[in-house]
Amino acid sequence: MNRYKHTETGEIKTQQQWQNELGMSFHADRLPEFLIVPQYVAPEPTLEQRRERQRQMLKRERIERVSAPINNVQVATPEDRENVQWAASNVESADWIMADNTIQTLTAAELQVVISQYPLRKMELFAVYAGLLAQLAESNEPELIIWPDN
Repeated sequence: MNRYKHTETGEIKTQQQWQNELGMSFHADRLPEFLIVPQYVAPEPTLEQRRERQRQMLKRERIERVSAPINNVQVATPEDRENVQWAASNVESADWIMADNTIQTLTAAELQVVISQYPLRKMELFAVYAGLLAQLAESNEPELIIWPDN
């Protein structure tokens, strides 16, 4: 439904309402000179909406950091971690396809390092994330709350 704004009063009404009030009809393509199509202006997001948007961005960054390769070994999915765990427990060494698609021979000990580093990194990142969320809850400028560079 088309809505039109009076250029002097600022009133906004539908085409039918204006036609009834003015006692005249007009086509939407040929408006009386005192009516215009108002431009939509998106409302500014509230502080809570801005905080939520920033929380979602911080969460995405947390997920990316947790899922990043360790020593160029993929650990993003549970299947990746299961494969590394199995190989670390069952072979002395393995030709491993790395995160950059190169092939390297890794020992069980090297794979075990990856296995042990993943939960430690995850715990550290969740601790940082919790701190960021605490800052976010208090901030009036949520866009300034970002992950620290490592």
